[in-house]
Amino acid sequence: MPERSAEAETRVRVAPGRRPWRSLAVVALLGVAVAAVLTLDGGDAPQGGRTGKAAEREDPDEGRTTTTRPRSTTTSTTTSTLPPGPVLGHPVGATVVFVGAGPGGGWNWVDLDTGAMGEVDLGTRDAYAVVPVRGGLVVSTGSSVRYVPLTGEPVELQAGSAQVVPTERPDAVWLVEESGQEAGPARLVDLTGRVLRGPLDPRGWVSHGTSEGLVHQRGGRIYLTDGAGTRAIGTGDARSRGGRWLVAETCDDLGRCGLERFDLLGEERPRSFGPTAGDGSLWWTEPSPTGDLAVLVTASDHSDATLSVVALGGEVRWEAAGSGVAASEAGWLPDGSGFVALDRGRAGGVLVSVRGDGVIVEPLPSLSIRSAERILVVPH
Repeated sequence: MPERSAEAETRVRVAPGRRPWRSLAVVALLGVAVAAVLTLDGGDAPQGGRTGKAAEREDPDEGRTTTTRPRSTTTSTTTSTLPPGPVLGHPVGATVVFVGAGPGGGWNWVDLDTGAMGEVDLGTRDAYAVVPVRGGLVVSTGSSVRYVPLTGEPVELQAGSAQVVPTERPDAVWLVEESGQEAGPARLVDLTGRVLRGPLDPRGWVSHGTSEGLVHQRGGRIYLTDGAGTRAIGTGDARSRGGRWLVAETCDDLGRCGLERFDLLGEERPRSFGPTAGDGSLWWTEPSPTGDLAVLVTASDHSDATLSVVALGGEVRWEAAGSGVAASEAGWLPDGSGFVALDRGRAGGVLVSVRGDGVIVEPLPSLSIRSAERILVVPH
């Protein structure tokens, strides 16, 4: 079970060159979430973003979830509760899972709507071997692919290992057969293992998925393969997907780079989230489900990271530099109203809600998760 930490305080500071934000101290008292509001001292936030030297990543595609190492298949769940009711004072339709935070590297979770807490054993400690889906996680082992609900019995989706690719649907994932360096046949399945679509035959490196098809990369180009065939949708490095939106880092003939948003439905033209350094310092990014915002982590290393929220056109809505919430990936809530991030400083986890007039930062329950590797959002 998760351990409760003592009173914790997190301070968010602004990178040089920004308009100063008022100091923020977030105090978490043994599972009681206390909200604090950040507001601008006046005027619009200037455009641009902080960049630095490239941060190394273990896998160049953070969304890849293939694993071929044998795993245990034992799964158990224990539960306790915080004070009943929404942890943050209002329902958000999600549970957060702290990866690698439990005893021996377990998987702790907190239901933000009910206050229920627990730890689930997925039979793996690989933080990137799982995909969050409705009510639980899909994990690929050396012998099978299973849906593991946070409370309940696991369901085998497929015998044998496969790459698990999430979609915008919370109840379906793509299972891509492994075939050397190339992707094999791919099938869309629901959380009972029923095949919904496919097989499709994407070529190259599969990076992301939608309920209609798969995004894959080959020779510096980005393709979408669906029931109608394969077509190119852009060039560059596909970095992340949120809802129907794909974000890729692209560079022109003069070496100027930026983040482009592509509509996987093909209904809207590509639009930009602003320039990037193009030097690998963009460690992680993810668009909101609505596609109008993106959260970015730029870093020279994990101890000197900047987390920022940018809007289409490149306007920086919020930025936190240095330690704390900046040194982590983040996960958007299902409705796009905000995102959760690890606070590697003191408080554990925070919810960041982006509003037109500022940012609201709320601490998640004060769990002892300093060893956590990743935070995942499981939709209800």
